[in-house]
Amino acid sequence: GVAYGKDKWVAVGDDSTGYGSIMYSTDGTSWTQTSTGASFSAYGFGVAYGKDKWVTVGDDSTGYGSIMYSTDGVSWTKTSTGASFSTYGRGVAYGNDRWVAVGDGNADGNNYGHIMYSTDGVSWTKTSTGASFSSPGYRVAYGKDRWVAVGNDGGDDYGHIMYSTDGMCWTQTSTGASFSDSGYGVAYG
Repeated sequence: GVAYGKDKWVAVGDDSTGYGSIMYSTDGTSWTQTSTGASFSAYGFGVAYGKDKWVTVGDDSTGYGSIMYSTDGVSWTKTSTGASFSTYGRGVAYGNDRWVAVGDGNADGNNYGHIMYSTDGVSWTKTSTGASFSSPGYRVAYGKDRWVAVGNDGGDDYGHIMYSTDGMCWTQTSTGASFSDSGYGVAYG
């Protein structure tokens, strides 16, 4: 994942050394690994910018490390309040004064933990109304006054694509085509 804000790009990826999983650049050409604050244990999957803050999601078996935030794109802090993913956060988007993140459920096994939202990027709430993925949510995007998320929802093909106007209550698509297994990416432009 990669996002731009505050005259800086932030990119996340795979680096078992930890800090290499988050990098930043002011010109998009030359990149620097983060070296202060928190980092993922292996994979960074998604990053979004909004409200003068970057939020990134990735791999951290401690739970709260699966969502991190930064005001400068250089030094990162693990979330420590509200909900968190059980292992991987896989996608995050910002829009309409709110972040929405999708990933690998909650430690309590509740399906609603696959989609979470936050108004500050620091404290997260798992969705609790409407539809949710039965297994991982992979990506989410915001545009035209709605979020669209893709992921896996067991045997119900339409559950692989969902939408929400508030980021809290989700509806499965029910017309047109859908994926037979999982949706892995979504974008608006």
